[in-house]
Amino acid sequence: MTSVFSGKKNSGLVFICLLLQSLAACGGGPSQPSALDCNPRQAPEVLSLTIQNTGQENLQDYPVAISLDETVFDFTVPSGDGSDLAVWDGTTHAPMPAWLESYDPAAGKALLWVNLSALNPQSSRGLLLTAGRALGCPAAVLSGYSVFPFFSDVTDVSNWQATNRLSVTDTIAEGPLTIGNRSVIESDGMYNGFPGVAQAVNGDFVLAYK
Repeated sequence: MTSVFSGKKNSGLVFICLLLQSLAACGGGPSQPSALDCNPRQAPEVLSLTIQNTGQENLQDYPVAISLDETVFDFTVPSGDGSDLAVWDGTTHAPMPAWLESYDPAAGKALLWVNLSALNPQSSRGLLLTAGRALGCPAAVLSGYSVFPFFSDVTDVSNWQATNRLSVTDTIAEGPLTIGNRSVIESDGMYNGFPGVAQAVNGDFVLAYK
């Protein structure tokens, strides 16, 4: 069974095709075997993914969301918290930066993010998503810091410090603050209000708004 998921950023579209290992990949055949000792295809559960950039934008360090449900994924295979999920390059079998945002085996739903270092316009890339350890493969490290340019895990919330004490008359001596090549807020065209700033224990500043 094939499920297609899509996400949109600006004028570009990113499509994800998930298939069982026994099926051919979307728009092509299986990935070429790797010379590395690690073969993620030997994991207890393997899904082949094809991520397609159908737009005209050259994507760099692009986070892609992979939504899983019981129609494409067997939730009885991984560990109870999904910590043994991993994403691999479909050709080289190198591990990919990934983060598991949510995992609920009882409801049969999970949301996994993977970072693509580059994806050219009108091109595709094959990945493997595995559950359970494959012989000879390193354990996966699921970290949001490796996927997103700005990240602070919700588990840090008990250590956050409120820093929204500035008034309109306050100034920053060494300002203004500039962030190059980063999008802090991407508006969805609706009203964004009630902003607040907090500082995470690792020093990151987090802007939250409704």
